[in-house]
Amino acid sequence: MGKESLEEIGIRMKVVRNCENFTADKIAKLVGANTNYVFQLESGRRSPSMELFFKIASVYEFAPSEFMKKLYSFSLYSKR
Repeated sequence: MGKESLEEIGIRMKVVRNCENFTADKIAKLVGANTNYVFQLESGRRSPSMELFFKIASVYEFAPSEFMKKLYSFSLYSKR
């Protein structure tokens, strides 16, 4: 796992959310945030606190370390 920008991590979070069939609104409600904040995380404009990161991981029923592995299991770039 190399050094990545917040935007790249946010993209990965969005990919996981979509793969797990969650809406941003549902994630926001389950973690006690607003939907706009979730969109800001996914666009790299905000960085989650550790507490919020743990809450998001628990929504997907992952331990935080497993959630990180899941985030990095997706390629950001499609093969041509």
